[in-house]
Amino acid sequence: MSSPEYPEEVLEYLKAQGWTTSIKKIRDGVHIVAGSRDSNSGSDTMILMIVNEPETDVTQDHIKYLLKVGEEKKTDTGGLTTKVPTTDEAQQAIEQYDVSVIEPSTIISEIETQTGGTARKSRTQYDKQSNTAAYETCGSRLRLSLFGIISLIMGLGSLWLLLDGDFEGWRGLLTWIGGILLFLPMGVVWTYQAIKYDPVLRITNTGIIYDRPIRNIESYKWGNIDKIEHSSFRAERLRHTTIYIYIKENDDQCVKTIQLSFYGINLEEVLQEVENYSDGSISVDRLV
Repeated sequence: MSSPEYPEEVLEYLKAQGWTTSIKKIRDGVHIVAGSRDSNSGSDTMILMIVNEPETDVTQDHIKYLLKVGEEKKTDTGGLTTKVPTTDEAQQAIEQYDVSVIEPSTIISEIETQTGGTARKSRTQYDKQSNTAAYETCGSRLRLSLFGIISLIMGLGSLWLLLDGDFEGWRGLLTWIGGILLFLPMGVVWTYQAIKYDPVLRITNTGIIYDRPIRNIESYKWGNIDKIEHSSFRAERLRHTTIYIYIKENDDQCVKTIQLSFYGINLEEVLQEVENYSDGSISVDRLV
């Protein structure tokens, strides 16, 4: 069974074990978590691979990649957790290289112990109504495609003008180079996002997960969110919509932004799901 929130559950489990973690999405269904924590001997480091659907099974290639990353990062231990079957060859590699395996049941049990079972019960009640484990949205493929095509055209146009020599002085040169450095990468990113068309935003019973294009996944726990604000305005025919997530970090506060209008994501829908999954515990305000 596909569990898009499983990487988030793994992070919660590792945090309960004292690990400070970062997560990177390799592809759909495969994530790598790097972690560190203090110990009597100094600092322990580990690398953990999460394999989930749409991957059909854990293969020897998965284990080879895990070992390669662990060697590059010089971690103390390497581990694996998965909700899909493991092939015989992969199992042999796990035993040969002493890769630790964390069962999903262990992770869920630890989370329920930490939360008193309330988080799991809340999600189950909501599942019966919505028939889904989490709200997720990919945005508008048409909008992503248009952003990609227009940016590519402007970037390639700037490149052509630069090669053709059709500019005046250093200011003109900087303008065309700026067009190339800005619009070409943007065009590649948006076009890739439109083709890949994976969920950009997920809202679960544990928090908000933002999968930024070509970047690491950002995760915001409900318990760490102080409040959410949003703004919306029109510039010519385009509506610009942004949500601001205020995160509590010790005695400080930082702000994370998600440009919903870039993806064509409906603001009202997102705010409704925030209320559903946070049980109304998060303050949501409109910026004037």
